[in-house]
Amino acid sequence: MAILGAMHSLHARSEEITPMGVRIELQRHGRMASVGDDLLMTLGSTLGDTASASRRCRELAAARRLRAAAVASVGLVESGRMAEARETMQAAAMAPTGLDGNRSMSMREAMVAAVEAWQAIADGGASAGIRLRLGDVVDSALTGMPGDTIVVAARTGVGKSSLVDRALLLVAQDGVKCAKVSVEDGAEDFASKALSQLSGINTAVFWGATPGPSARDWEGVQRAAGENCDIPCRFTQIQSCALDGVLSQMAIDARAH
Repeated sequence: MAILGAMHSLHARSEEITPMGVRIELQRHGRMASVGDDLLMTLGSTLGDTASASRRCRELAAARRLRAAAVASVGLVESGRMAEARETMQAAAMAPTGLDGNRSMSMREAMVAAVEAWQAIADGGASAGIRLRLGDVVDSALTGMPGDTIVVAARTGVGKSSLVDRALLLVAQDGVKCAKVSVEDGAEDFASKALSQLSGINTAVFWGATPGPSARDWEGVQRAAGENCDIPCRFTQIQSCALDGVLSQMAIDARAH
């Protein structure tokens, strides 16, 4: 994590991220000795890409945690504490690492995912199981200043995600770059809500509702997609619900996009 911190410092000063730059930054903070030349050389091939380097740092950190757990388990086994050894390894194996191969998607890619899912249903494929309450979308947007944390709390199914999605879409339409990181909704769900707002069509009809979507519905959402697919809004679904995993993905999106 020392290398990742050095990279963040370079990026914050708008300096190029290179192996030499990271080395100098580590030396400046007195952390080069603890990192070592071997680790820095291993990362050398990825340091040109901030997102890739960040992922590599996290992979190495996860590997070190697993190794430490394995060493501790061996010690427990040798002392006859088998149950504790098993629990130690299970906890290490199940710990969220944020290394889920998350893929940040543009609005265009998310919209394509939604339309492909709808087309599969229209062609007789199985429904994805998504049932959106798009008729209950809250017709207001969040307001806040950069750096604010806004908590939206309510019971299930009343429109929390729809409210946040609407706010993101409005700021993206104003040209402000934004991104959503979700541990629950898929890209097609996110894009479906966006297309509903942009087209004025209740896209719940595309998810297997009766009656199904009309030709006019298809034309409406396709027109909305074509006119808005390049707005600066991205979406990432991650598998880990751990706070550090969510924050890590948010940091990656902020740096890379």
